[in-house]
Amino acid sequence: MIGTVGMDFLQKLVEKYNLNYYKKKHYIQCLLKDLMCMAIYDMDSVKDMHTAFSNNFLLRSGCGHPDKVISRAQISRDVNDMNLEFIRECFRTLIIKAKHIGMFKKLKYVDIFKKFVEETFIGGKQIYALDSTFKPLNPHTYPKAGYGHSILSRKIENGLKPHVAFDLNAMIPIGLNVTSGNVHDSQEFENLVNFVLQFSKAEDTILLMDKAYYDHERFEILCDRKIWFVTPRKNLSLAKTKVAFLGKLELEGCVIEEYQMKLTKMKHHLRRIVVKDDFGTFELLTNICPCNPLMIIALYSERWIVEVFFRCIKQEFGLKTKRPSEKL
Repeated sequence: MIGTVGMDFLQKLVEKYNLNYYKKKHYIQCLLKDLMCMAIYDMDSVKDMHTAFSNNFLLRSGCGHPDKVISRAQISRDVNDMNLEFIRECFRTLIIKAKHIGMFKKLKYVDIFKKFVEETFIGGKQIYALDSTFKPLNPHTYPKAGYGHSILSRKIENGLKPHVAFDLNAMIPIGLNVTSGNVHDSQEFENLVNFVLQFSKAEDTILLMDKAYYDHERFEILCDRKIWFVTPRKNLSLAKTKVAFLGKLELEGCVIEEYQMKLTKMKHHLRRIVVKDDFGTFELLTNICPCNPLMIIALYSERWIVEVFFRCIKQEFGLKTKRPSEKL
């Protein structure tokens, strides 16, 4: 990471946020190396990291503090006090630079997304994915988890729900709420948006939302606050909806149709993008106007990374079974 983003860039960020003002030995650059060392060697706690540094001079030297073993309490304080804006800027820059090397060069969607940013003046906007997942748990071990609907089994099961607001520019979660399984996604929507608005102005925000947050009044509020969003359209009747056909685009094995819609209880118009191919029909709703439908589809496809995040936290906390590890 440090080699990719560059030490000069990190130094400017440290000075920007005045992060080393109260530091004596454990500077922010050292802390970043400590955290990466913790991840590389799969250490479970600050205690494990402190023990490794105490017994390994070379490891300590590589992280930038060879003369002194930083106390466990000091490492814990520094981790807890880490400036989130600093981390977001580091990872955002890392993602931008990584897309110009290795496998990213071969992915077509990166070029589409870059074109989207250039053509629609979205360079300064922050893109967030809002989603949740359900994890079944053993009702005898976790009787208070709460019963909810499991998409995989299509049954009502005992479990919990992590709800996340994920920053797609920096590729990190900025907000995470864990609720009982009987809490519907829409009940956590406002909390997730509040997480987002702590780091981004409303007019600089794009939300990629799951179908569970579908609500006409909610869409109206987002439009009033000038927050752009993209969401799948629920398969509801259009009998009372004003629909105007805008155009049709035929590609190899795929047809894309575009409509303008005014949903009930809304004064703003939305764009409806219908994708038809051999696998079926998929529809998106958005209030983003200054770009063609291919760009909207490419933008929504960026949301897949949040599913990878859910898979990672299930593996990390032992949630692949109904009897999680003690880390839970």
